[in-house]
Amino acid sequence: MIDAQLRAEMRRHEYTSWVQSLKPVSCDGSTFTLAAINPFGCDWVASRLTRRIESLLIALYNHPVALQVIVSSPS
Repeated sequence: MIDAQLRAEMRRHEYTSWVQSLKPVSCDGSTFTLAAINPFGCDWVASRLTRRIESLLIALYNHPVALQVIVSSPS
C-alpha cells in the first residue's frame, strides 16, 4: 500500500532511484525502520519523505509511527 501510494505520487526517476530499493528492516509498533542502499539514499529519503511515509504509516496502523531510515548493511 505505501509503496504503491509513493509510486503514484512521485516522479518516476525519483521513485526508481531512491524508494524502490528501500527494504523494510523492522517495526516495533512505534518505529518503522527502512534500509537504503547507500548514505546518500538514506539522507534523500529521510529529508524528503519522512513526513509523507509517517503519514501513510499512521493511516495504515491507526496510531503514531515514526520512520527511521538507515543504510543497509552489506550482506
